[in-house]
Parts: sequence; structure tokens; C-alpha cells
Amino acid sequence: MRAIPAQRDRGGCPTQRAATDAATMEVLRLSTLEELAPYADPWDRLARGAPFRGWTWMSTWWRHYGDGRQGHSRLYVLCVFDGGDALVGVAPWYLDVSATQGRVLRFLGSGEVASDHLSVLCQPGLEDRVTEALARWLSGRPSPANTPSPGRDADDWDLLELTGVDADDPAIGRLADRLAAGGSAVHRLSGPNGWRIELPDRWEDYLAMLSKSHAKQLRRLQRRLLDT
Repeated sequence: MRAIPAQRDRGGCPTQRAATDAATMEVLRLSTLEELAPYADPWDRLARGAPFRGWTWMSTWWRHYGDGRQGHSRLYVLCVFDGGDALVGVAPWYLDVSATQGRVLRFLGSGEVASDHLSVLCQPGLEDRVTEALARWLSGRPSPANTPSPGRDADDWDLLELTGVDADDPAIGRLADRLAAGGSAVHRLSGPNGWRIELPDRWEDYLAMLSKSHAKQLRRLQRRLLDT
């Protein structure tokens, strides 16, 4: 998915009325791992076991692939709080600046390492409220909980490029719809296919699915590895 922002409203007055429950959400942009580290556990809970969405994977990726890359990238993680200290949503992004595309928002973990099943993390049942709050923040139409500051220019972006997502990802679909409703130009593009196979819980059950010769080869390899 790619999105180009509409003209941002810097006067602090929303250009369209927000739903009451979305207006209670607070969105904070965090730009260092030190700021994000206290939220590692709730981040992982929101990831719900998806390895490429978890804090460990994404923070490690940033340290090795993103942190200060050629001096043109910085963390741009949007954390959504439900009217208090409870983290209910995370947009795990970074901002990359190029001469040709300007300020581009991308997923942590994207690019050459090809992370799969990336998404905006949402507490189950709050997907609509979280994506609405994110779309309003990205469009420069703050809710009452997010009064714009004089330094809002640091939040500006020119292109939101989200790759490595499932075609039917509900959170990304909702975010795209809300950005489009706010005036952003949204383009949904097909990416490379990802393949997934269902595997049994036990190794022996997996071997039983194979041909006798293949299972024999794997058992021989297993013994060889264990012996070393």
C-alpha cells in the first residue's frame, strides 16, 4: 500500500468531525529505542505471537539495518494509548529521506530482510478506533487528546509505503480507507506471493507425512547433527 498525504491542516481544527470514541485515543510519536523499551511487553502482547511483528525482531532489525543509515533515517513509531497508560496500538515505522521520494514512512523490518505479515498492531476489538486515531494524526487532524505542537514539522511525511503485508490484513485495510476518506491519495499494489504450509505439532508426525525414503534421509541427518 502507498499513501500520499492530503494538504495538512496546521490550524489545530479538525477538517471533519471525529467519532467520539476515536477522539479519546492519544497518539505519541517515539523516535528512540530508549523511549520504546518500556513498552516492549505490551508491544509483544499486541503482536500476538507473530515473530516479525514482535519487539525483539523489530528493535534488532533497527539496530543492524536502520539506525542512522547514511544519516537519512530515524525511528517513527506511533504508539496509541486508550485515554491513559494502556498501549492499544502500534504503527512500527521508520522514516527514510531520499532525494527522489522525499520523506518516506516504511515498516521496521522491511527491505532486504523481507519480513512477512507486517501490520499495524491493534488490541483486538479496537481496530477501528486505533486506525481512525492514526489516520487523523497522520493527516494533521488531531483529536482533542492530540493538540498539535509548534514543532509539528518534525512529523511531516511525503509517502507512506507499507510492504510485506497480507492482502486481506484488516488493520491495514481500515487505515487505508480512513486515509483515503481524509483526502490522502491511496494506491493498493500487488506484491510478491508468500507461501505458508500447515505443519503438525510433533516432529514424528511430520516425518509420518513424508515418503519412506525422505523420512529416512531426515532421520539420518538428524542423527548426524545430534552426534556433532
